[in-house]
Amino acid sequence: MTDGINDDRGDFHAVYETLLSLKNEIDFIINQLSEGQFERVSTFVSNWAFLVNKYKYVEDSLTNTLVVEKLLVHDAKLCAELIAIGRTITLINNFLRCAAKDFSLDSDRIL
Repeated sequence: MTDGINDDRGDFHAVYETLLSLKNEIDFIINQLSEGQFERVSTFVSNWAFLVNKYKYVEDSLTNTLVVEKLLVHDAKLCAELIAIGRTITLINNFLRCAAKDFSLDSDRIL
């Protein structure tokens, strides 16, 4: 969808509205993940996967330099927040990979 961005304001406006809507949905999921009382890890992981999936469109959009340039001019705060969310997702995904590796090594020793 972001590949069609050109100098036409309508194209950017559509992408901007989509990013704004996704940001609101992502904020809701982040609040659930950070403040929710989950009975099972699997529920947390399911919500985490949903968040990561929601962010994929944002990530694709932010790889388009024209989108980022226009977003920085139109709404720099939104651009910064979206980038920060992406970095946080990357950080936590890396932690989860490391933890899964450690857990798998520890469980092998226990068995």
